[in-house]
Amino acid sequence: MCCNNQCTFVLAPAPAQCECIVGEVRACGNGGTQTCLDQNPGSLSAETDKSIWDPRCHEPVPPPPVETWYRDDDGDGFCGRQQASVSTPGAGWSTSCPIEPAACEGIAAVHVPSVEVPGDGIDNDCVGGDAPPPPPPPATRYFQDPDADGYCGTAQDFTSDPGPPWLATCARREPAACENDPTRNPRKHDVCGNGKDEDCWGGDAICECPPQAPMKCECTPGGFVSECVSVRICQRVCDNQAPSESCSCRRQ
Repeated sequence: MCCNNQCTFVLAPAPAQCECIVGEVRACGNGGTQTCLDQNPGSLSAETDKSIWDPRCHEPVPPPPVETWYRDDDGDGFCGRQQASVSTPGAGWSTSCPIEPAACEGIAAVHVPSVEVPGDGIDNDCVGGDAPPPPPPPATRYFQDPDADGYCGTAQDFTSDPGPPWLATCARREPAACENDPTRNPRKHDVCGNGKDEDCWGGDAICECPPQAPMKCECTPGGFVSECVSVRICQRVCDNQAPSESCSCRRQ
């Protein structure tokens, strides 16, 4: 108790001259204070409830600190619930735990931050929605050579190897109209007048060119007319002509 503005640690009643005035606040030597409750000697605030007062100078004892407690309801190692309390709220609560958004707590153990599976419809990392699926792999063009003549007429893009009969590479191409006939491709000779487009250039060859600056060209059956090479339509085999027979061609 305090007497004459001094502090003592004896809680026994004080002499009469140490009576205090009700409501009087006295300073103690260690910087604390006491408040007079009534005029009885030694009747100071420390005697009201010693459980919360320091008897050394009847200063209040600080209350226990309030801590934040966390709970992991779904067992994924991340806590989405928290509560402030001076002591544990109950079983399953701890004062240290990695945090996840409350929206992901208690749903499923797969909701673990940083473990996102794009395109699965679940917000695994709890950042506001499922991540978009990754872009598809780039497409690669594959080819088919159904008549096995070394020329490909069909091409299609795939994101993975489609397997046979598709080919990853094809150096030579032919129109789709010729791809199922091994006797027709751009390297074949187109026999004029037989009704078949052997070289796939868009129709059967014409056996005789329209006359324009005509000239005589000697040829043999099965041979090319070498003198008339300027115009493609005249570069035909003289299949139906005798060795000394002439064929009519034109210059470019």
